[in-house]
Amino acid sequence: MTADSTSPTPPVDTRDSRAVLRYLIALWESQDLTEEVSFLSERVQAGLAVWALTSHAVECGRAVLTLYNARQPIAAAPVVRLLLEDAVTAGWLAVYPQNFRALVKKGVDERRKLFKELMVRDGFEDWAAAAHEDALALADELRDAGGFVLEQRMKELAGTDGLYSHYRLLTRLSHAGTGVVDLYLMTDERSPAGVGLRTFGALPEAGGTIGIAAAMLNAALIAWDCSRVQRRWETELTTLAERMGVSAEWRPAGQHD
Repeated sequence: MTADSTSPTPPVDTRDSRAVLRYLIALWESQDLTEEVSFLSERVQAGLAVWALTSHAVECGRAVLTLYNARQPIAAAPVVRLLLEDAVTAGWLAVYPQNFRALVKKGVDERRKLFKELMVRDGFEDWAAAAHEDALALADELRDAGGFVLEQRMKELAGTDGLYSHYRLLTRLSHAGTGVVDLYLMTDERSPAGVGLRTFGALPEAGGTIGIAAAMLNAALIAWDCSRVQRRWETELTTLAERMGVSAEWRPAGQHD
């Protein structure tokens, strides 16, 4: 299939992750959203979720570019982590559209917990109690929807070996723990404590981190492209993936080429 008529020019060097991100964002923006979007009948709900997740992945890609251009790769790491999660979930729903119910179940459970907490706060009791009851009823309807654990989603998809390790590394930089603390300290024998202070954190993995962002944004767009009745970017996204040395498709784990 051919890309949209206003498709951008692909990057010359796919090792330039910023150029790859700019290209993918431009490709996404080349869509004509005045056209009616159609999905296969049994994939409508999953397709809409893939659209939303890919839209968010693109927004994260923009944020990563902005932060890297501002020389802030550490602050970009949590955004890359979220982009990765968007892409994997979009791919998972593209391959297993029936698992849309698991996504909804997770969201309902999160709302149920929130409403339960609000029920004991002054001024929130009445509406929170009613909302909590509605969430409980919906959770009961979805009790057989299955789990929604990222590592399990990865295990159900081919070509994701090692991806969870990247996610764990990014997670260390996404919470207020030792992973972040270590970035702003260094060994200093002149200090009585043997430790020096950094005013500007150092991230040795900065190049690899933005590389993950570029690869996963391509993967997210592949999930969206596969969710449309007619693929428009198959050639462009497949060629880019092959040049980057990453998977060019989403498929079930254990499925051979």
